[in-house]
Amino acid sequence: MMDAKPDPFADGPINYERLIEFSSCSRPVCTLVAMADKNDPFFIRPHRRRKAEWFAKLWQEHCASRPNMHTRGIHYVLISLKDRPNREGNVKRTRRTATTS
Repeated sequence: MMDAKPDPFADGPINYERLIEFSSCSRPVCTLVAMADKNDPFFIRPHRRRKAEWFAKLWQEHCASRPNMHTRGIHYVLISLKDRPNREGNVKRTRRTATTS
């Protein structure tokens, strides 16, 4: 009977830092992720984490009270804010002008 190898991820979460740590031991990181680097849910690099935290903050502030909201609904809520956010995480000030006919 073969002895099973211990699970290296049994003592903590699978995340970017742990994957990098294990890749340096014996395998390249590309063999530890199931999807492409940019799509794998466990291989979230620091810049993607910042963007995810930015979006989570927006969602908590404006959409969390609506638990069954569709993705499109989140989009509509965020773009209809007076000071709506842009992709860089800044606030885009909208200047509403009155049109004359």
